[in-house]
Amino acid sequence: MATVLKLKLGSKILEVSTDNKGEKMIEDLAFWSGLPDRCNSCGKDTLSLFCKKPKKGVYYGLKCLNCGAELTFHQHEADKSFYITKEDSFNIFAGKAISDDAGV
Repeated sequence: MATVLKLKLGSKILEVSTDNKGEKMIEDLAFWSGLPDRCNSCGKDTLSLFCKKPKKGVYYGLKCLNCGAELTFHQHEADKSFYITKEDSFNIFAGKAISDDAGV
């Protein structure tokens, strides 16, 4: 049976479900519950998940719908789980944006 966590992501409620058990379940839920609830660039809580699939690679993260800043998730090679570091922050990308073929 899946474990479901409801958490606030900015001004939205997000339901995260995991079939993992024990340590892996805690890792999954800790990642999602540890995401910032405000953009550290403009301070607004209008955040949304995104997935960008340009010609090379896939990018996942959070996007501020107010100022356009993005926080991109890192991904473990072995199990494809996501993580962010305490040094990561929202960035506003100047110049050529990454093409978004399949945004969420």
